[in-house]
Amino acid sequence: MQNSILSTAVVGRSLIQKFARGSGWLRRAGSATALTPLIFVQALLASVATGQRSLRELALEVGLLSGKTISKQGLSGRIDASAVEFLKRVTAEALRRVACSAPELAGQIAGVGRILIGDSSILALHRSLAGHFPGASNQTDKVAAQLRFQLTFDLLGGRWLGASLDPYRRNDLSAATDIVASVVNAGDLVIRDLGYASIKSFRAIAAKGAYFLSRLPPMMGVSDPGAKRIDILTLAQTHAPHPGDTFTKEVELGSDQPFACRLVIIRVPNEVGAQRRRKLNAEAKRRGNKPHRKTYLALQDWIVFVTNLDGQQASEGRLHELYQLRWRIENIFKLSKSQTDLLKVAGHRTNRHHAEALIWAWLLMMISLSARGIFRLCGPGGRGVIGASIFKSIAKVLQWFALGIELACAGSIEALMQRLAAQQGYHDRYEKRRRISMPDRLARALKHNSTPLLG
Repeated sequence: MQNSILSTAVVGRSLIQKFARGSGWLRRAGSATALTPLIFVQALLASVATGQRSLRELALEVGLLSGKTISKQGLSGRIDASAVEFLKRVTAEALRRVACSAPELAGQIAGVGRILIGDSSILALHRSLAGHFPGASNQTDKVAAQLRFQLTFDLLGGRWLGASLDPYRRNDLSAATDIVASVVNAGDLVIRDLGYASIKSFRAIAAKGAYFLSRLPPMMGVSDPGAKRIDILTLAQTHAPHPGDTFTKEVELGSDQPFACRLVIIRVPNEVGAQRRRKLNAEAKRRGNKPHRKTYLALQDWIVFVTNLDGQQASEGRLHELYQLRWRIENIFKLSKSQTDLLKVAGHRTNRHHAEALIWAWLLMMISLSARGIFRLCGPGGRGVIGASIFKSIAKVLQWFALGIELACAGSIEALMQRLAAQQGYHDRYEKRRRISMPDRLARALKHNSTPLLG
């Protein structure tokens, strides 16, 4: 039976076969083997959906889907660098197809079709992998194992349009232009935080006929079109002195090759500014850093945006509302990591290729789900009130996802149950380690440690 979950969501059988050959993972094709390219991908998807990550569990899943048997040692030999490259290619194609099929949902901003929100998150791996995936170090110079997870999300369509696993030490600024060539289309609005803000990324987005909205980095030079340097604090104090005041102005960023855009200043309530300063001072003290400059602290009374949206497309207040949507991707990150088994899958103690294969499979699973708009946060057509999140039911959704793959391969519940019994029996007999029960452990310990009490 054809697996409709995988084929309709992302990549079909023929392309999976092609990617398996191109990556070097598939050396020869044959129907006798349990581990075909399609079965390999499907087994990984079903496994990570239910939080299974050991080689034994994955080998059992391969058997459920294929109706044949493979040992965990035999499977381990097939999960190598070529397997990781194979999964990367499948995931990249899935992202490309989802991006191409995403409908241009009409928003409430003239000329804007999609709202793309980008952010990153740190993914912790088992500490034994620190040599392959070096992360942050603590006070004793002990290095953690970490990856940086980059995500670009279509807010209106509920689709993952860009996802990548980068080294921890490759920061957001280095990744700022990665999505422009592969994801951004004309008419898109890209909203990201200060970590991605650079003239280079603004220029690249504008060159695609798209729009950006970002906070102004504190150290970025701003000038009048006549090349006269602007003091942002003075400008804000002069033109937006009271809470609720707004001001906009055409400016140029940088000095060598100035980039023209729109500067927007919004005065926040006094209590908001005070809270920001307390937070900055507390953070600096906690980290042992020098106190922030007085100018920087004074600027906490304002929000300063840069954008290439003009005043007819979005007013100052509308820009503020748009930027506040950015926190939704932070919720998506948090919920994706906490409401699925990603942390358990990523933290599994294993070799680097097995760890990478599990994470890429998790990404592919989330892309497959998002292809159906399951994570859509807005009403039909991108209008209306933000809807309820599916994440509250994500555990059940993932169980159905895994069961759907297994049923599509087995054909029926009865056949699936028969396969499960056969696979369990095979792996129980094949397992070399004897699984000792607790009573047996206790009896063995007492026998080993017993000594005569009387001579």
